[in-house]
Formats: sequence, structure tokens, C-alpha cells
Amino acid sequence: MGLTLKEHLEMQAIKNHYIVAVFSIFILLSSCTAEEGPLFVETDEPFEVSFSADIQPIFNTNCIQCHDQSHPTGLDLREGMSYNLLVNVSSTNYSPNLRIEPNSTENSVLWHKIIDDGVFGQQMPPIGDGLSNFEIQKIEEWILQGALND
Repeated sequence: MGLTLKEHLEMQAIKNHYIVAVFSIFILLSSCTAEEGPLFVETDEPFEVSFSADIQPIFNTNCIQCHDQSHPTGLDLREGMSYNLLVNVSSTNYSPNLRIEPNSTENSVLWHKIIDDGVFGQQMPPIGDGLSNFEIQKIEEWILQGALND
């Protein structure tokens, strides 16, 4: 037995709704773009940042290609060296300014270098697109939370 005209039209309508739904989802998903890394929603709420878990990995990925034991400024950002050469240490090229002044991004040379505002020379890292917004925000929070070695 075949379908009645009414049943055929109802099935066709269901099929059309399904096609529209699948197409809409496809368009929605294909239009999404994001930086590499986790999705991050900007907020005024501080979040906990750890030097060893959050900051050092940024240095490992983006900085140690140049900032190793042979860097002319002596700023070695390799694990085990970076913290003691950054926090409360006078900048070689911008003395008496500190490389990192705990609780103050404004007075931290590194901060100005990564946001590329020109206050202390060229952007860091100088190769590529610079740090992601998420990495910059992690460094900002770490400095504002006292630049602790944890």
C-alpha cells in the first residue's frame, strides 16, 4: 500500500525541517573561529595563576629559543632559571626598571614588551604573531597577584 498524499507531504515536511536543521548547525559551526588554545571569555574577575603551571610553559613555547644561557642580557627564561632572573631584577637595557615588579604591570618591563606598547623597545617575542590574548592575560594576572614562584 502506498502513502496518501497527506502522509507523503507530512514526511516531505519533516525531511525538509531535518535538512534545514543540519544545514543551520553546519553554518553555525563553520563560522566559528578562535585563537589557538582554550576558549577564553574576558572578565574582570581575577583567576588563579601559577608560575610553574601557567607562566613557565609560555616561556618554554615562545621565549627560550632566544632567551637561553647565551642571551646577551643574561635573561635566561629556561625552566629553573627564569623566575630568579625576572622578578625584582633590574632590566639590563632599561635599568633601574625591573623586569617584573610584583603587583604592577605598569612598572614591569616584560609586560610592556609583550603588549608591544613601545615603552621599552620592540615586541617580545619578536618572531611570529606574539603571544595570544590568553597568554598575555595569564601573565598580567600573575604579575598582579604578586608574581609568586608557585
